[in-house]
Amino acid sequence: MGKDKFQLMIKMYESYRKDGKLPATYEVIYGHAWKRQNELGKIQINNQ
Repeated sequence: MGKDKFQLMIKMYESYRKDGKLPATYEVIYGHAWKRQNELGKIQINNQ
């Protein structure tokens, strides 16, 4: 996203301001996994 598009997004987002506040939601995604590598140094993933 370039600077001009970002500035336009900010300008349009301001139309949602109520009582001096902007609505916002946040999504947090966290994942962590450990798996042993095979002899080629690859990790095999099975889709079952």
